Amino acid sequence: MNKILSPIGGTSGAAGLSPQLQVDILESQLMDALHKQDYVTFLSNLCAFEALGHADILAPPQRIELLYHRAVGLRATGKPLAALMALNEYLNTAGNSGEEYQQAIMMLRPLQEEARK
Repeated sequence: MNKILSPIGGTSGAAGLSPQLQVDILESQLMDALHKQDYVTFLSNLCAFEALGHADILAPPQRIELLYHRAVGLRATGKPLAALMALNEYLNTAGNSGEEYQQAIMMLRPLQEEARK
């Protein structure tokens, strides 16, 4: 668990922070990593965010968008099968109302091909 929480200082560092501060720090780190297209950091921070249960307190549209960004991050880090699973989960959950729906549909076919290899 300490490795998962390393983005915010491990379990000892996280224990001293309020839950809201943990959410704020990780959310900021998630957005910064996405902006920089640093998908390794994004996925690491996303794991910490979810391990702490913070994804559960997000509004449904925000949780759904994390699925899309997880798919993008997994694809960018060379994990097409896991990315395809995350993308399918996004499409099944968001339907055509997700903010990233058009991009997800455009990514689906190439990702299916990548996952077959």
